[in-house]
Amino acid sequence: MAREREQVALENSYRLMSDAILLRDHGRNPSAFALAILSLEALGKLLLWKWEAIDAIPKAPRRFTYHIRKQLATAYFIAAGPVVEKIRGNNYSESPEFLDVLVNFIASSEATKRVIHATIGAVEKTKHLALYDEVNVPNVGLTTADFGRADVNRLLSEARAVLDQLDKREMHLVGRAMYCVHLTEGDSRVSF
Repeated sequence: MAREREQVALENSYRLMSDAILLRDHGRNPSAFALAILSLEALGKLLLWKWEAIDAIPKAPRRFTYHIRKQLATAYFIAAGPVVEKIRGNNYSESPEFLDVLVNFIASSEATKRVIHATIGAVEKTKHLALYDEVNVPNVGLTTADFGRADVNRLLSEARAVLDQLDKREMHLVGRAMYCVHLTEGDSRVSF
C-alpha cells in the first residue's frame, strides 16, 4: 500500500513536470510555473511519507498548510545535498568548531533561501499569482506576465535534483533532520 501511494506521487510529479514543459514550450510560462511547483509538491508528499516511515515527524505549526509542508520538505531535501557534501569533505566530527562551520554554511547557502520562501508562504502565494492576476500579494508588484521560461526551468531543475537523489539515504536523513528541527522551532525563524 505504501509503495503504491509513493508510486502514484512519483507518477504525478512526472506528469506535472511533463505538462509544465509542454506549457513552457508553448509560451505559457505562468501556468508552467504553477505546474512546476505542483510537481515539487508531489515530490514533497513522497518525501514526507518516506520520512514518516523512518520515524514520526513532529506536528507542524497550524500556520504551515499541507502545501507549505510539502514545499518545505523538497526545500530541505535540496538543501541536504550541499550539507552532505560539506560533511563528507570535512571528515565529520562533532567538534563545536565543525558544527559552527556547518551551521554557518547551511545558513548562507542558496538552498536556505528556498526554505525561507516556503516558510513565509511566498512559494504558495507565487504559485497562485502565476495562475490568477487578481491574487492580492501586497508590495510584490508581480503579474502573470512576469513569469518567464528561466523561472520555469529553475523549478524543473529543482524537481530533477530531487528525483536524482531519491535513492540516497543520507539525503533523506539530513533533509528530514533539518525539516524536523524547523517544525519544532514553533515560529517563523529558519533554524538549524
